[in-house]
Amino acid sequence: MQPEALEPDKEKIRKRIYCDASLSDLAQAGKELLLIRLEVVYITFKAVYGDMLLPGGSAPLKESPSFRRLHESYFLVNLAPTLMQLEKLK
Repeated sequence: MQPEALEPDKEKIRKRIYCDASLSDLAQAGKELLLIRLEVVYITFKAVYGDMLLPGGSAPLKESPSFRRLHESYFLVNLAPTLMQLEKLK
């Protein structure tokens, strides 16, 4: 996956953030913010997956930068609210 392939996703999130910033209902704004965070998790996984494919066989090695990025991306899944909790908001 090339970085340019993630541009539409990034732009979609940017527009949602600007749109949600004008919401006057704080409960709705909070829910929208959490849904944006959920999208960020999925886009991060797409980017990390693409990064794992590019270097080929060396990517899964513990010393590789790709492995480090994959490992760090799991932090987004487990950070409260977790991915499972965010999925329940849909």
